[in-house]
Amino acid sequence: MVSSFVNVDILTEGYFADSLKALGIEEFKSAILSLKINLKKGEKFYGNLGEHHFYDDGILNDYYDRYLLTDEIEESSLALRYIDHNAKLEGGMDFGDMCSLITAQPRGNYLYCLKEFYTLAPENEIQMGQKFREFFKHHKVKVLDLYYDRSGNQNSKTKRDWANAVKKAIEFENGVSTGWVVNLMSENQATIYQEEEFQFAKAMMGETTKGLLKLKIDKFQCKCLKSSLELTKIKVKKDTKTGSASIHKDKSSESLPILLRPMYSTNFSDAFKYLIYRRALVDLVNDHSSYTGMDPSVV
Repeated sequence: MVSSFVNVDILTEGYFADSLKALGIEEFKSAILSLKINLKKGEKFYGNLGEHHFYDDGILNDYYDRYLLTDEIEESSLALRYIDHNAKLEGGMDFGDMCSLITAQPRGNYLYCLKEFYTLAPENEIQMGQKFREFFKHHKVKVLDLYYDRSGNQNSKTKRDWANAVKKAIEFENGVSTGWVVNLMSENQATIYQEEEFQFAKAMMGETTKGLLKLKIDKFQCKCLKSSLELTKIKVKKDTKTGSASIHKDKSSESLPILLRPMYSTNFSDAFKYLIYRRALVDLVNDHSSYTGMDPSVV
């Protein structure tokens, strides 16, 4: 990790002045100067996130050792230690001018976050589909259960149907079937409120609920996710009428210059939210009667 000042000849002085004005000094330190932020636990949205949620042995070195220095290295899921090539994949995705995708698999008592992907405008779902397929082209069971923001479907009537666009981009290339099947898992899903996400993530990362999957995140293959989770802050809002306070996610980092967003914005944390916040898991924490994250008709 190095300071963005190494690219000062390209970015120009104005870029840094604008970034400082937009970010404030604390965000500027992390996003531009690459200085590690040490948030206090009370400031963190994911306060129970710890080093035990990450693993650093997720790569089979033998896969890459066979390449010579002059060879073009092909990244592949074959190099992942904790993947089951004979089981379907799960994914959590956030849409927008930056699209974030986290791929995962449940194995035993753990949910392994295996590999992250992202695209930045002007890239779109076509490039996302290519990145996903190329990395997982040797996967045996070509099925992806995709969880995402419910607006991804609602936009099919008003703006853009992101969910089906990504589905098509993975399942087809130039009109020809790729063999992949993408199951859209978030149709009819209700809004996931930030306070609900906060409470559920607290329970999941606290590992206090019997039967709830525990997290394992590849700290190198999911480095942007790791950074996003570690840097996401709490924002407390007070109702002016009742005076009651509610917990929210500080999403100001999503106004960062687009090249900085993968590592320093909350975008990847939102993709993570869609991956983990689902009925089967939430029901283990909450009574079904108090569950508001999904329409009861959805299995």
